[in-house]
Amino acid sequence: GQEALERVVAEGLLADDDCVRLIQLAESGALPGDGYDANAHPHTEHEKFEGLNILDAAKSARDGRLDRAASRLYYDVADRSRGFVEKYFRLNGSLYLTYTHLVCRTDRKSG
Repeated sequence: GQEALERVVAEGLLADDDCVRLIQLAESGALPGDGYDANAHPHTEHEKFEGLNILDAAKSARDGRLDRAASRLYYDVADRSRGFVEKYFRLNGSLYLTYTHLVCRTDRKSG
């Protein structure tokens, strides 16, 4: 069988334009420490984490606070990623996501 790796690179999963739109979505809606018990520095003081979960993105888009198309893209990319993981690890059944989180990590020296 295939060995599980800690990290996997999925080349071509997103187009460059999609990456730009997700970064813009995160810049518009991510909250410092979201997903880390409101701790913007969960690992080290030298980096800052901001996040946006998929449910909050959908609610914010519904309420007009975030771009609807970008929020939908977030959902679609999460589903595409789920499918990639199913195929990569040759899963026999479906993978069900319970939490999806868009995270931005910033080196505090540069940002």
